[in-house]
Amino acid sequence: MYSPTPADWRETNRRRWDERVPLHLASDYYGLDAFRAGKDPLRDHELAEVGDVRGKSLLHLQCHIGLDTLSWARHGASRVVGLDFSEPAVEAARELAAELNLTPEQATFVAADVYDAAEAVPDASYDIVYTGVGALGWLPDIQRWAETAASLVAPGGFLYLSEFHPLTDVLDDATGSRVEHDYFARDAWVDDTP
Repeated sequence: MYSPTPADWRETNRRRWDERVPLHLASDYYGLDAFRAGKDPLRDHELAEVGDVRGKSLLHLQCHIGLDTLSWARHGASRVVGLDFSEPAVEAARELAAELNLTPEQATFVAADVYDAAEAVPDASYDIVYTGVGALGWLPDIQRWAETAASLVAPGGFLYLSEFHPLTDVLDDATGSRVEHDYFARDAWVDDTP
């Protein structure tokens, strides 16, 4: 029986995120038209806990198409850098930044593996290193991720992580009221929905 290695999982995962970019750009879930019109996708608790970002540099690890990254720029961060391993997602983020008239000095997007972030991003450290909801569940080595993220925090800065517990993934999709999936399953989870 074939058992994929973590490297296989990461490559498969990256390809799936690449495929999802055009779907996400057109989806109501991401709501690009509302975002362009000024809607803020950041959650109230994120804004309250991160606080005033005016004049601060912010690195967003695993930024996908950059909506949260660009929102931090809208909130006054002096420089935002988004990093994602999906080239199509990064290209979409760059295009959106240009649409919003943000210069590359204000908003930069880098395509690289998150574990290579320290070598890939333009600055050695940031006032805030941020990761939003849904990013950690895809990682094969959370300790390595944390070490990488921590290495990019400037003195006096901080790492901010907003995440949810994967226990919610075991609930049925229709009502979310009953356990339908095995929480302890070790095989790859495949979701074919857009």
